Amino acid sequence: MNYLTDLGDNSVRLIGGSGHDLASLLYSSVTDDLAFDFSHGYDQVLADGTVLRGFERVSVSAGDGDDLFRGGSGDDSFYGGLGSDYARGGAGDDVLAARGILYNFEESITRSHDSDVLLGEAGNDTLTADLSEQVYFGSTLVSENTVFMSGGRDDDDLSSTLSAFAQGVSESAPANATTRDNTLTMTGDKGKDSLAAHLSASSHFGATTTVTDNTLLLNRAKGDDDLSVDLFTSVEEMGMTIMTGNQITLLGGKGDDRLHVSGNAMAGNCLILDGGRGHDTLAFEGDRGDYHVTETGKGDYEVTDLGDGSPGAVYSILDVETLVFNGTVFDLA
Repeated sequence: MNYLTDLGDNSVRLIGGSGHDLASLLYSSVTDDLAFDFSHGYDQVLADGTVLRGFERVSVSAGDGDDLFRGGSGDDSFYGGLGSDYARGGAGDDVLAARGILYNFEESITRSHDSDVLLGEAGNDTLTADLSEQVYFGSTLVSENTVFMSGGRDDDDLSSTLSAFAQGVSESAPANATTRDNTLTMTGDKGKDSLAAHLSASSHFGATTTVTDNTLLLNRAKGDDDLSVDLFTSVEEMGMTIMTGNQITLLGGKGDDRLHVSGNAMAGNCLILDGGRGHDTLAFEGDRGDYHVTETGKGDYEVTDLGDGSPGAVYSILDVETLVFNGTVFDLA
């Protein structure tokens, strides 16, 4: 059974009964700081007076406050908004999300110094984080925010998005979106994990978008894992995009890992691709002839993109044994 609450000043009593029941709690319009702790069970009275009885899992959609969530033994979900959120999944296959999308229809809005922490813990968890902005008038700045995500010891799926979108409405009303100096860390543990980061900048109708000087680390400890990053820009109708100076590191750790890079905006950014211990594979989108491979030390290489997709991009490659170019295998070891 699913239950939904958006209570305001009221309170209700929710009874799950027999079966495997889900309590769905909606607080997305609330800007106050919220706290939920189900680590000792789901039968409890919440801070707003809501009474829960007979549930085996919960789903919480929070608003734009600084929220705290601790899951229980079931398959729980937490969806945070803007603000600094801290969420631990506990046992079970949990879904944790920091949905920090900043929308602007006004003159000037800034999001800065927020800190999100998502910890999957036990179970096969799904973690997502979003540091993004969409501007249709005026300007926005998303700067100096931090996100830390850790999947835990089982098979987890972690993904993050760092993006800026701006669309002007007229020449006299331009739009500008800037995402800079943010830090995003994604780490796995034991198990077979998937870690993916997406960076994008898109501008339309005379707008300007800038995604610069952000730091991303995708880090794995053990297991045969998939790590990927893509960087894309798009421009329409006299728009302008800038995506440079971003520091991106993929670190495979132990195990036979698979690393993948793609996109049309690699040039001007620093990409360090480290397979770590084990027999690791790095995949590119283009053909072998689109890249120049230079050995810079024992087990270390530099790959320069010569193709049309992202010309001039340079990749620093450490402890990778196999390169794959559009499906063609090129062994380094």
